[in-house]
Amino acid sequence: MVYIYSSVSAFGRNLRLNKCTGYLENTYDFIPSLPRNCPTIPRSEMYYLKGSCQNYLNSLSSCKVPDPNNTIVAWDENCRQFVERANINYKGCFDRYRTDPDFLSKEWWVWIGINILDPYHDRVLLLDKNGLLVDIYIY
Repeated sequence: MVYIYSSVSAFGRNLRLNKCTGYLENTYDFIPSLPRNCPTIPRSEMYYLKGSCQNYLNSLSSCKVPDPNNTIVAWDENCRQFVERANINYKGCFDRYRTDPDFLSKEWWVWIGINILDPYHDRVLLLDKNGLLVDIYIY
C-alpha cells in the first residue's frame, strides 16, 4: 500500500515502514505522525534491574527513547548502563530486528511536496514498471 502526502518529508526521504520507524518521531516531526508500534524491551533482558528501573522502562510508550536525565536512570548505575548498552533507539532497534521476516511493512509513505489531486473528485492510477495498470482508485 502506498500513502501519498502533499506535504514534505520531515527528513527529505520517502519511507517503507518497518518495525522501528516510529523511533524516527523522536528526532523528526512527521506530518502525519509515523505509527508508533516498535517492539518492547524483552523482560528477560531486564530481570536483574531494580524494580524502579524496570517500571520506568516498561512505562515508556512504544518507540520512546529513555531520558538519560530521568532521576531513576541517572541515579541507578545498573539502569544507566542498561539504557546505554540496550541502544533503545532507531539504530538499536534496526540492528536487532532487521533480519526478522516481518521487519518491513507493506506500507510506503511518499511525500511529494505539492497537492496534485483534486480535493473533491479525481482518479489515481497505479502502474507497474512496464506501464501496465495494476490498480485504479476513483473518488
